[in-house]
Amino acid sequence: MTENKTHKLRMLIAYPSFPEPDTAAGWLRIFEIIKILLSNGNQITFLAKRENDSKYRKALEDLGVICVSDDHGSLLKSVSVFEKFLRKHAFESAILGFYDIYNQYAPYIRTFLPNCHLILDTVDLHFLRIRRRAELSNEFTENELATKVELEESKAILHADSVWVVTNLERDILFQKFKNEKISVHVVPIIHRPKDQLPDYDRRHGIIFLGGYRHHPNVDGVHYFMKDILSLLRKILPDVQVTIAGSYPPDEFHKYAEVNPNLKVTGFIDDHQLLLSAHRVGIVPLRYGAGMKGKIGEYFACGLPCVSTTIGAEGMDLAHGREILVADSPINFASAIERIYHDRHLWESLSIAGLQYVRSRLSPSAVEPILMEAIRLTRTNPVMPKTGFLNVLLKLVKCLTNPTKLINLIRSLVTSWTHGGLPELWAKYRIWSTHNW
Repeated sequence: MTENKTHKLRMLIAYPSFPEPDTAAGWLRIFEIIKILLSNGNQITFLAKRENDSKYRKALEDLGVICVSDDHGSLLKSVSVFEKFLRKHAFESAILGFYDIYNQYAPYIRTFLPNCHLILDTVDLHFLRIRRRAELSNEFTENELATKVELEESKAILHADSVWVVTNLERDILFQKFKNEKISVHVVPIIHRPKDQLPDYDRRHGIIFLGGYRHHPNVDGVHYFMKDILSLLRKILPDVQVTIAGSYPPDEFHKYAEVNPNLKVTGFIDDHQLLLSAHRVGIVPLRYGAGMKGKIGEYFACGLPCVSTTIGAEGMDLAHGREILVADSPINFASAIERIYHDRHLWESLSIAGLQYVRSRLSPSAVEPILMEAIRLTRTNPVMPKTGFLNVLLKLVKCLTNPTKLINLIRSLVTSWTHGGLPELWAKYRIWSTHNW
């Protein structure tokens, strides 16, 4: 616990849906962050852009979180309804997850709660991940998407009172990218709970990949492993069981299993830590991505040594041979798996080091002081000022000279007039003029 608990905050947390901590490390992180904030006496309201499984809403409500859904844009459709929601709760701080959620909600909060501190939680730098994917595919549409995302994410970064990233590497990337701008960046890493009782080397068998397959780098990583690494691995570990675990596996994974008798695709797992603890080696064959890879944290939390590509292990300050083995070519990746699998001494050394890494750097008790200090420092900074009149005028001129923006403006005005007449139209203008970009 942190020492300074004198002021309890009314906090808004907004993400695309209610956290699913059993499906992805990013969701586990925000769920654990919420528990830490509650334990420090803060009042939390969680705003979900869309509804998902009701069990995830209930999990938050059971903690004492006020849950609100903006499914089908129920709040965004009416400025007056959103204004009433914000003024009712009088939030002092808001954590907005991902740049798109930030860009949608921040202008409303900035307009109606001008003293509320806005935090952009990037979770990972989307523009970095998508740019790397574009470089790998070398497709024009991917490059177009990367450019668009970079513009939108940069807007949010420059507008926020504080930006959260998960690694020192991504903090340094932002400082370099925006070296001529004044931005406040804090590192709030992923969070994992290490297990206490774990099976030893002799009671573990097989190798495993854990991921959520709505996240494209994981899908690409499995394809890379199946097409380029597995055939090499079979030559040195011919009968080893391979498990592909995690939510929303695509149909192609099941087709792999049909022609590989020692391959199992599990889908969603109720207790993935139990499954990880039964395996001997975890794998992270990622070819691109960003942020901190939660699967490594979960492997370590279960005492499971792993082999990763450089991109999979980046930003975590892991040393090859100390906490992890790193290999980037298919033959080296397969050889590293075999090395851990048969070398008990190496396995035990990596297992102990991985557990210690989680306990000292990624456990709730390790992250709590980092999180609370990031909140405190954000509160000491003045909120970003509203846009001045000349900037609003310049923005209007740019809008009038851009056909796409002009059409969107007209549509927005018509919608506002239809929903609430002149009062709604005026409120919409106030929000539009508040945009500081």
